[in-house]
Amino acid sequence: MKSFIAFLCSGLALVGTATARPAVIVSGKAYFDKNRLVLNVFADSAVQLRTFGILLSYSPSDVVEPTVLANDALWFFSAKVGQRSAYSPTQLGRSAVRVVGARFQGDDRSHGVSGQDLLLATVTFMRVSANLPSFELALAGPKGYASFVTVEGGNLDDSVDGLGPLAASMEALPEDSDRDGIPDPVELAWFGNLTQANATSDTDGDGVKDLDEWLGGTNPKDPRSATRLQLTLLPNGSRVLMWSGQNGRVYDVLKSADMKTFVPLAEGRTGTISETVFDTVQSQRGFYQLRTHLPTAGH
Repeated sequence: MKSFIAFLCSGLALVGTATARPAVIVSGKAYFDKNRLVLNVFADSAVQLRTFGILLSYSPSDVVEPTVLANDALWFFSAKVGQRSAYSPTQLGRSAVRVVGARFQGDDRSHGVSGQDLLLATVTFMRVSANLPSFELALAGPKGYASFVTVEGGNLDDSVDGLGPLAASMEALPEDSDRDGIPDPVELAWFGNLTQANATSDTDGDGVKDLDEWLGGTNPKDPRSATRLQLTLLPNGSRVLMWSGQNGRVYDVLKSADMKTFVPLAEGRTGTISETVFDTVQSQRGFYQLRTHLPTAGH
């Protein structure tokens, strides 16, 4: 059997012959509006799970640009809960995403995760058609590797129910019930409640409000995850503005000479790697803003 560290390196755990275990039941719940779809994938398990691994397939003619939020309240690799995530989403081309998670607590190695409605993954897509998509669910690993493993090392893969077409309910994205600007399913995926985050909170203390983290597509529980505009002054007096983009977000760069009136310098940028905008007007004072928003239909 490979060590648990090897599991983290490979994304999957190699284990022995499958043993008879109570079934793990996998299901989904999706919320949508005209622009996006938020899919939560859950598992019910009567036994203590150490790892999970799923492969979620979708049609790129209906939805694109999946982003995954880690539920590090349940899945983590650390001496302390939530200190370090052990949760690995991997994009496979344009039609599938693999998500692998683990729970390994150094001071309590016998404790896994069991119960109903265990959140495995929250995947947010941008909609590109009027069709509501269907999803196909498979185990994450190839033959010989186990995706659902107990704390004792037992392989549950042969008793996982819900594989194949994902049994997912589809509901209209609820109104923002607490009116803080963050959709309810997103808040529940982040924190498991609607009270921790609001329009002014900054959970990870990185100087970016939780609302802006949602709008920017970044992780409100990771201070290293934030969208920041960097400015570099070139020797000729022109300026270079750079930032790192996120899936499913649109960026506009605006400029002002007086901090009162801002005009667009670049609009509609959608890149998911380092973006660059040049301001070639030399020797003129300038103030800059980077605005992030969700794309409109057809963007």
